[in-house]
Amino acid sequence: MEEFIARFGAALFAAFRRMRRPVTNGICNLLIRFHIKPWHVSLFRIVILIGILPLWAFGYYFLALLALFFNYLLDILDGDLARMLGLDSDLGKFEDITSDNIAVVILMLALIQKGLVAGFLGGYYIFAATLSWWLSVVRKIGSVKSDWLFKPEASAVLHILRFWVVPLFMCIYAFWRIDVFSVLISGISVFLTVIMLCDYFQLIKQGGLQQ
Repeated sequence: MEEFIARFGAALFAAFRRMRRPVTNGICNLLIRFHIKPWHVSLFRIVILIGILPLWAFGYYFLALLALFFNYLLDILDGDLARMLGLDSDLGKFEDITSDNIAVVILMLALIQKGLVAGFLGGYYIFAATLSWWLSVVRKIGSVKSDWLFKPEASAVLHILRFWVVPLFMCIYAFWRIDVFSVLISGISVFLTVIMLCDYFQLIKQGGLQQ
């Protein structure tokens, strides 16, 4: 099932990249004229993500969602800009994924601050989302050569759970005030825990966590 999702996600991403390229290439050329590097974009993404927290906490839902959308747009431009400049590397991917992980934390803190998710549940979700991602990355290392500590790629299932589900339901809440965050986060946390334990025991079986 996970292999099917991974292949489907890769095909969908490739098609999306072909469609977006005429637009993003023009924007990237403009950024290059102003000597903007990919790491500048990643840093600006972090600033935007931090800004989402007070916007959501004080009820400016649509501004928060607009900032979130802009963050996703910069996420796309980040990779395309790196490829155009010939700076695409595993280190760059790691910096990009770090920004994504900050998004996981910021969005959950925004829900906790607003009282839509209990603090303990939100804290455990952040723990499970982060650890399951790291274990998935370690499990996928294999014999792939990397120009950094490891190749920062995790499963497609984790990508969908961590980066798409929560923002989707934040949009639903902003437009229709439908609050299912407690049930949603509980369910995702259980699923992430199962994935985390499976990867952990598989790594032990393969000797991937031996010193």
